[in-house]
Amino acid sequence: MARVSTYDNPEFIRAYVDNIVPYLSRTLYGHVVGVVVSEGSRVLDAGCGNGEVAESLASKGCRVHAIDNSAQWQDYWRREYGNSTNPKYDRGNILDMAFRDRTFDTVLLNMVLLNVPTARRVEESIAESRRVLKPNGRLVITDLDLPSLARGLLGTRKVVLPTGFHFMEGDPYETGLQFGDGRKFVFRNVYWPLHTYTSLLAKYGFSTEITEIINREFMAPEYLLFEARKDT
Repeated sequence: MARVSTYDNPEFIRAYVDNIVPYLSRTLYGHVVGVVVSEGSRVLDAGCGNGEVAESLASKGCRVHAIDNSAQWQDYWRREYGNSTNPKYDRGNILDMAFRDRTFDTVLLNMVLLNVPTARRVEESIAESRRVLKPNGRLVITDLDLPSLARGLLGTRKVVLPTGFHFMEGDPYETGLQFGDGRKFVFRNVYWPLHTYTSLLAKYGFSTEITEIINREFMAPEYLLFEARKDT
């Protein structure tokens, strides 16, 4: 039976940590950490989930503040990390961050915006990230490379596109992961095409480089990574 992702469900949180986090660690997280890490830099992991990336960045010398809006993740941090100060964990909303202007060297939105339901909120997330970034700071965004997934190039990484899906901005879709023992996980996401990101980042004064992250098992692109540099 497939588990539908809901980050307010304790059972799903446990299953996510046990099954999905190891997959993301193999296919995505190392790339993200490699881009973000800079010893001594102040990093905001906004939408940090279980804290895997935040913990890795802190272990490599970054000063990390990690936020997520899920009460279940907040309970998880307390159990796993106690009163950690690096990373420092807080419940928080990416649309209204409780930080002063120009606080961070890097803001990370790692597999976050595909959960945001409207283009207006995507824009608000980017604007709020810019506000808390220092001059010349970086905004790093990751998302699925949906056209690659839709071509069926990634084995058990499946995508279900609803009838009438035309790769238009804001179209809903589902992705799934199936493991060898039959466990299945379904994620309900929203499609934001390349031009959504590039146009919004340009609007808010970022210069952007885009990287495809390749799944080495299937030698096919699975994720997109946007590294956006704030103007001064």
